[in-house]
Amino acid sequence: MNLLGLSSPAADMELQPGTSLVLFSDGLIERRDRDIESGVDFLRSSLHNAQASPDRLCDLILRTMVGSAGRSPTT
Repeated sequence: MNLLGLSSPAADMELQPGTSLVLFSDGLIERRDRDIESGVDFLRSSLHNAQASPDRLCDLILRTMVGSAGRSPTT
C-alpha cells in the first residue's frame, strides 16, 4: 500500500475457504486507557474461534470493542 507517498512492505498470504480477513483502523483499537498493542490483542482474543457471517462479525467487533470501554473509540 502506498499512502501519502509512504510505502510499506508487501506480503502474500493464501487464505483458505471460510477464513475471515478483518481490516481495521487504529480508531477501533486505540484508547486513552490502553495502548494499540493491547487493543490488537483484545480484538484478536474476542475474534478467536468466532464463526459468523461478515455482518455478524462486524456487529461482534463493534459490540466488543466499543462496548468494552462504554464509549466510542478514540478518533
